[in-house]
Amino acid sequence: MALAAAAARVWEPSRGLGQVGLLVLRRLGARGLARSHPQRQQQQHFSSLDDKPQFPGASAEFIDKLEFIQPNVISGIPIYRVMDRQGQIINPSEDPHVRATSL
Repeated sequence: MALAAAAARVWEPSRGLGQVGLLVLRRLGARGLARSHPQRQQQQHFSSLDDKPQFPGASAEFIDKLEFIQPNVISGIPIYRVMDRQGQIINPSEDPHVRATSL
Protein backbone atom coordinates (compact mmCIF):
# COMPACT_ATOMS: atom_id res chain seq x y z
CA MET A 1 0.00 0.00 0.00
CA ALA A 2 2.90 2.33 0.68
CA LEU A 3 4.17 1.72 -2.84
CA ALA A 4 0.84 2.76 -4.34
CA ALA A 5 0.90 5.94 -2.25
CA ALA A 6 4.42 6.66 -3.48
CA ALA A 7 3.30 6.17 -7.08
CA ALA A 8 0.43 8.58 -6.54
CA ARG A 9 2.80 11.22 -5.18
CA VAL A 10 5.19 11.10 -8.13
CA TRP A 11 2.51 11.21 -10.80
CA GLU A 12 2.20 14.54 -12.51
CA PRO A 13 -0.81 14.98 -14.83
CA SER A 14 1.16 17.07 -17.32
CA ARG A 15 4.09 14.65 -17.68
CA GLY A 16 2.73 11.24 -16.71
CA LEU A 17 4.19 8.96 -14.06
CA GLY A 18 7.88 9.49 -14.61
CA GLN A 19 10.72 7.03 -13.97
CA VAL A 20 10.04 6.42 -10.27
CA GLY A 21 6.32 5.96 -10.77
CA LEU A 22 6.84 3.43 -13.56
CA LEU A 23 9.31 1.51 -11.40
CA VAL A 24 6.80 1.36 -8.56
CA LEU A 25 4.03 0.18 -10.89
CA ARG A 26 6.28 -2.53 -12.33
CA ARG A 27 7.06 -3.80 -8.83
CA LEU A 28 3.43 -3.78 -7.78
CA GLY A 29 2.06 -5.37 -10.90
CA ALA A 30 -1.61 -5.25 -11.75
CA ARG A 31 -2.68 -7.44 -8.83
CA GLY A 32 -0.68 -5.52 -6.24
CA LEU A 33 -2.14 -2.23 -7.38
CA ALA A 34 -5.68 -3.59 -7.20
CA ARG A 35 -5.11 -4.85 -3.65
CA SER A 36 -3.76 -1.49 -2.51
CA HIS A 37 -7.14 0.19 -2.90
CA PRO A 38 -9.72 -0.19 -0.12
CA GLN A 39 -12.59 -2.47 -0.96
CA ARG A 40 -15.54 -0.66 -2.45
CA GLN A 41 -18.96 -0.94 -0.94
CA GLN A 42 -21.22 -3.43 -2.62
CA GLN A 43 -23.48 -1.70 -5.11
CA GLN A 44 -27.16 -1.63 -4.20
CA HIS A 45 -29.62 -3.13 -6.63
CA PHE A 46 -32.82 -1.14 -7.07
CA SER A 47 -36.04 -2.47 -8.53
CA SER A 48 -36.46 0.60 -10.74
CA LEU A 49 -34.69 3.83 -11.59
CA ASP A 50 -37.24 5.62 -9.41
CA ASP A 51 -35.79 3.91 -6.32
CA LYS A 52 -32.22 4.91 -7.06
CA PRO A 53 -30.85 8.36 -6.19
CA GLN A 54 -29.42 9.94 -9.32
CA PHE A 55 -26.89 12.35 -7.87
CA PRO A 56 -23.16 12.17 -8.62
CA GLY A 57 -21.47 10.27 -5.83
CA ALA A 58 -24.68 9.57 -3.93
CA SER A 59 -24.68 6.48 -1.78
CA ALA A 60 -27.74 7.36 0.30
CA GLU A 61 -31.21 5.93 0.08
CA PHE A 62 -34.61 7.57 -0.35
CA ILE A 63 -36.91 7.68 2.67
CA ASP A 64 -40.53 8.79 2.91
CA LYS A 65 -40.72 9.51 6.64
CA LEU A 66 -38.95 12.55 8.06
CA GLU A 67 -36.93 11.61 11.16
CA PHE A 68 -33.85 12.75 13.00
CA ILE A 69 -30.77 10.73 12.13
CA GLN A 70 -28.57 9.19 14.78
CA PRO A 71 -24.98 10.46 14.98
CA ASN A 72 -23.62 6.91 14.92
CA VAL A 73 -25.17 6.27 11.49
CA ILE A 74 -22.36 6.44 8.96
CA SER A 75 -24.04 5.01 5.87
CA GLY A 76 -24.96 8.46 4.59
CA ILE A 77 -27.72 10.95 5.15
CA PRO A 78 -30.96 9.64 3.65
CA ILE A 79 -32.78 11.68 1.01
CA TYR A 80 -36.28 12.63 2.18
CA ARG A 81 -38.99 12.92 -0.43
CA VAL A 82 -42.76 13.21 -0.38
CA MET A 83 -43.49 12.45 -4.06
CA ASP A 84 -42.06 10.03 -6.57
CA ARG A 85 -40.89 11.10 -10.04
CA GLN A 86 -44.43 10.89 -11.40
CA GLY A 87 -45.73 13.36 -8.77
CA GLN A 88 -47.60 10.76 -6.72
CA ILE A 89 -47.54 10.99 -2.91
CA ILE A 90 -45.46 8.08 -1.59
CA ASN A 91 -46.69 7.96 2.01
CA PRO A 92 -50.17 9.48 2.56
CA SER A 93 -49.36 10.29 6.20
CA GLU A 94 -46.56 12.63 5.00
CA ASP A 95 -48.80 14.50 2.51
CA PRO A 96 -48.42 18.26 3.16
CA HIS A 97 -51.96 18.92 1.77
CA VAL A 98 -50.93 21.94 -0.30
CA ARG A 99 -53.77 23.36 -2.39
CA ALA A 100 -53.24 23.52 -6.15
CA THR A 101 -53.98 27.26 -6.05
CA SER A 102 -51.01 27.74 -3.72
CA LEU A 103 -48.65 26.17 -6.19
